[in-house]
Amino acid sequence: MIDFEVRNRVALMTLNRPEARNAIDGAMTSALQACLERLESDDEIWAGILAVDGSVFCAGADLKAVARGESEHMTTDEGGLFGICALARSKPLLAVV
Repeated sequence: MIDFEVRNRVALMTLNRPEARNAIDGAMTSALQACLERLESDDEIWAGILAVDGSVFCAGADLKAVARGESEHMTTDEGGLFGICALARSKPLLAVV
C-alpha cells in the first residue's frame, strides 16, 4: 500500500495502489499516518518525500469506499483527514507530483 525506505537520511514513501489511481481508503490512511509518524520519530531521518507508483499522484478519497460507508476510516484522531492533514510535523515533507 505504501512502501517506505530510507536513502541518505531521507524517507521515501511511495503510494503503491496504482490500480485505484492511488485513491486513499481507510487502510491507506492508517499506513500514511504510520509512515509519517516513523519519519518524525527517527532522528536519523531528516526529511520525507511522498511519491507514487503509477501515472497518477493521488485521485483523492476512494469513492468506492465512501459509497460503502467507510469514509469514517479516512480520518484519524491524530492525523485528521487521510492521516496527514492535521498531523504535527517538524521535518520537511515534499510531494513528487
